[in-house]
Amino acid sequence: MIPPEGKALVYVVRPNRAGGLIKFKFHIDGKHVGTTKARRFLYSVLDPGPHLFMSKSENESEMQLNLEAGKTYFLKQKIKLGALKARNELIQVNESEGREMLQKCRLGDQTEKLIIANTKPCINCGKQIAIDVKFCTHCGASQIKAEEPITANTKPCIHCGKQIAIDVKFCAHCGASQIKDEEPITANTKPCIHCGKQIEIEFKFCRHCGASQIETEEQFTVNTKPCINCGEK
Repeated sequence: MIPPEGKALVYVVRPNRAGGLIKFKFHIDGKHVGTTKARRFLYSVLDPGPHLFMSKSENESEMQLNLEAGKTYFLKQKIKLGALKARNELIQVNESEGREMLQKCRLGDQTEKLIIANTKPCINCGKQIAIDVKFCTHCGASQIKAEEPITANTKPCIHCGKQIAIDVKFCAHCGASQIKDEEPITANTKPCIHCGKQIEIEFKFCRHCGASQIETEEQFTVNTKPCINCGEK
């Protein structure tokens, strides 16, 4: 990811396997951001200026940085031997080392997963990735969705076009109502002989369902006559 305009992006990374199940709590300006275990990371989008970062285990390790807009910062949680549980030390690393560490880690238990304007969630693992990538940089899944199958029991949503169950009143994808406003009857329209929707009188095929409008000639009998309004026998 890259930081949004006017913001700075900060990663805190715990790249080592040692003490894997021991959680390190991470705070920014006194606010709890999340916890890490072995090979986990957290991230935050922050305003430029001074910020206080603290990593907490058996001890508390603090660091203050004056952030600049448009820059990405990497903090490493270095694990140390403690009396009762692991201690930690928070250190800043350069971008190349930081990105190398990220490749080996997954997102930790973050209290708030930030959504950045130029990112999107992976359709497989849900982690934020650049909006223009075709494969997730976290799990490798393709971001190209397979076309949804059309079956006798589905129909396209009238709003988003995705396939939904034929009897639902609201789309399961976008929530749009599937009840269309009644189409007006005018001198230039007629009902489709198959679906009943109004179509232009000269159409030979319905623009809604595609049905042919050419009916087989009906036979007159002594017991039938055409309706003077609709013409049906």
